[in-house]
Amino acid sequence: MLLRIDVLVRKPPFTGQLTHVEDEARMAREIDEASQAARSPEAAALALAVARSALEGDPENPALAGILEGIELDLGDLREALALSQRAGGLLPKDFALAADEACTVDFYLDLPALYASTFSFSPAVADGTLDHYSMCDWIDNAVALHMATSDTPIYGQLHIPCRVEVNSRITAEAMSGALSGEMDL
Repeated sequence: MLLRIDVLVRKPPFTGQLTHVEDEARMAREIDEASQAARSPEAAALALAVARSALEGDPENPALAGILEGIELDLGDLREALALSQRAGGLLPKDFALAADEACTVDFYLDLPALYASTFSFSPAVADGTLDHYSMCDWIDNAVALHMATSDTPIYGQLHIPCRVEVNSRITAEAMSGALSGEMDL
């Protein structure tokens, strides 16, 4: 925390204060004292115990395994740090990223309720996470425009439309070049 404060107080308006030089020297002493205290054997032992206890309480948490890995690394136990790094990596979700020479085809299924008579534009998106906390993977803006006719059923406000995406196949660069030449084995 002191290091973050130090960065802030090195910029105006703090640099224009009459006591800036003394304040900077005091901050440097406080940072040095805090750094030495954090590197003490007692602090390291306490951090190790707390991190181990936290990981025991939540063994599937990759962030806790990573924190414990850092502590073990700081303490010089490289074998345990490597084991924890591998454990954390195993707990993280697998990345479905395609190679630069691959493509992936999908079918997007959508069951629409009755909508107001109008034209609607749909922009399907794929994201990791929940509706509240997500990371966008792909978004196709205005992919489909539909004209809806009048409906006999009541129509109300905003919608959450359930849908599903099914991966058809992964297509490698070899298969794509074969398709262009008229030969394709999937």
